[in-house]
Amino acid sequence: ATQRRARQRAPVPTVALVGYTNAGKSTLFNRLTANHQYVADQLFATLDPAVRRLRFGKGQGEWLLADTVGFLRDLPTELIAAFRATLEEVNRADLLLHVVDASAVDRELQMAAVDAVLAEIGAAEVPRLVVYNKVDRTGERVGPVRDSSGAVQALRLSAVTGEGLSELVATVRERIAPARLRSHWSLGPEEGALRAKLYALGEVLDERFDEAGRDQLLVELDSAALQRLQREYGQHSCQRRRAAPTMHEEH
Repeated sequence: ATQRRARQRAPVPTVALVGYTNAGKSTLFNRLTANHQYVADQLFATLDPAVRRLRFGKGQGEWLLADTVGFLRDLPTELIAAFRATLEEVNRADLLLHVVDASAVDRELQMAAVDAVLAEIGAAEVPRLVVYNKVDRTGERVGPVRDSSGAVQALRLSAVTGEGLSELVATVRERIAPARLRSHWSLGPEEGALRAKLYALGEVLDERFDEAGRDQLLVELDSAALQRLQREYGQHSCQRRRAAPTMHEEH
């Protein structure tokens, strides 16, 4: 409930891990958050959704990552109802990471079972990215799986070894992070409060003083923060660009 109230005050994109039981969701969750949640090779080791707030990097936006209970084929309707509370994050998510055990001989059937449960709980239309995990067992090449146009359709990685995680974070950021804008600010000596806000809300790429003694800053911010500062201070000169993603957890 506290997490929901916080999100209502300051909406943050949510990414939810879904997948067949033992696909490696919790291991991936731990890798991404460095949080050692209980991981076991058994049914329903994750009974409640764990949610962590992550940052792509200083001034580069943030996101919530949620782990969920593993799905099964032919999951009884009453069991789905019992776990509905644990699956709330799935319905509210901005992006689902469908984690698949790439080494499972029946992985296509497992994927179909997950699709069926998502339809049952009303989450079939939530944007989804397939993540083929455990490729350290299959010998498959780590990295993105692209369609004929070059768009990323799925990713291959190993949560155990950590291979492919940087590509996953980059793809997630591309899917959910707000547009990044670069802006130039010219500040007088009396505008220390604005300078502090620029450092707090964005990433200062360059700062120098001109001959007149004014502070010249090149700052990268997300579009919402930039618009807010422009409304408040009336300065603007920017061009759109994406920042290279990094990842940090906020405790």
